[in-house]
Amino acid sequence: MPAWPDLPSNIKPLRSAPRAALGTSRAAMLALQQWHIGTRTGGKQSRPIRIDAELVNGLPERGRQVIEGWLAGSLDRDVAERQQVPIETVARVRFETLQEIGARLSLRHARASVVDDW
Repeated sequence: MPAWPDLPSNIKPLRSAPRAALGTSRAAMLALQQWHIGTRTGGKQSRPIRIDAELVNGLPERGRQVIEGWLAGSLDRDVAERQQVPIETVARVRFETLQEIGARLSLRHARASVVDDW
């Protein structure tokens, strides 16, 4: 059996650390809960609530109903039975919504430096 070739020691890996898997964040869940409460009480429209409103309003009707049922405290199984969709669909909508909210919350607007003032 042939031996592995010797590689030069100056070759570096493309990435020094493994990339963290995308997941849901605590901030995304908090923002989604604030949006849910804000829609019921007509509270202040902060940036996270506006992000959530834009995202949830862009979902199809069934997706909005899944999110609202889940935020109302129903289990995935109960929401799936009520909406007559597979439980995997409920879990997927919930996870993808939280993941997208987390990604949108992490984006920051570019700000000009004070030094660049014309």
